[in-house]
Amino acid sequence: MVTVLAASLAFVAVICVGGAIVIERIARKNHIRDLLAQDGTSGMMGMQTGVGGPGFLEKVGGAVSSGKTSPDLRQRLVRAGCYTSKAPKVFLGAKMILLGLGICVCLALVIPLPLSLMAKVGIVIMVAGVLFFIPDILLHMRAAKRRQRMHASLPDVVDLMEICVSSGMAMDTAWNLVSDEIRDADSDLADEMALTDLEVHLGHPRVEAMRHMAERTNAQELKSLVSTLVQAERFGTSIASALQTFASDMRAMRSARAEESCEKLTVKLLLPMILFIFPAFLVVVIGPAAIRFYEMISGS
Repeated sequence: MVTVLAASLAFVAVICVGGAIVIERIARKNHIRDLLAQDGTSGMMGMQTGVGGPGFLEKVGGAVSSGKTSPDLRQRLVRAGCYTSKAPKVFLGAKMILLGLGICVCLALVIPLPLSLMAKVGIVIMVAGVLFFIPDILLHMRAAKRRQRMHASLPDVVDLMEICVSSGMAMDTAWNLVSDEIRDADSDLADEMALTDLEVHLGHPRVEAMRHMAERTNAQELKSLVSTLVQAERFGTSIASALQTFASDMRAMRSARAEESCEKLTVKLLLPMILFIFPAFLVVVIGPAAIRFYEMISGS
């Protein structure tokens, strides 16, 4: 019975995870189609959700939340690149659908098993709870990957901005030029820079717009860049020199992180070596001697 229960739960988990992956791929295709159908910044801001999906999920999420969503959820979605107002409803709808699906499937599989009522209830609650938090896990992973890509591209962006400003360009012109140049390398950071430029054109000060960009991405490096530019403007120092110093510091930090990762690699490889490589090594080294010793004992 334990084997049947484990196989059933594994089947439910595979079906639900596979469904979530299929929904995400469909959402990406819809996102690309919407971007092609629109133009400019309106296309970028209109449907850059990454979690968009069928209208059914939006209706379920709207019914659950009564049309109101928490600011914390909206901030988490924005940090994952989901700007549209429909994203919170779709997210909540996906959570509720997975919860209901998990409860129904688990009840159908667990009820025939000869287990106590408390055990059946515990299994249903456990599986349904895991499925309920799958969208949160996917959202967290998406935001982390997006932040890592921006962190890797930011030193190059600052270098390009420093070159443009040193050549005599204004900050706004350099910002737009760099945003266009890095789009092929990092579309997320390019979109954030374009959105920041849009806020500037709508009347927000550039420093405030960049602070909003740092809050949307939750990247500490962007917050440091904003502080550097604010100090350069306040004390009247050269922006090009400030950007050059900031880029050098970021490259040094990136090298330090790479060295730290290399030093941690030895510790991380210790467990796989003990579990997989060391037993095989013992078999190869001690195996022939053990066989010879056994033959000697058997012969005597």
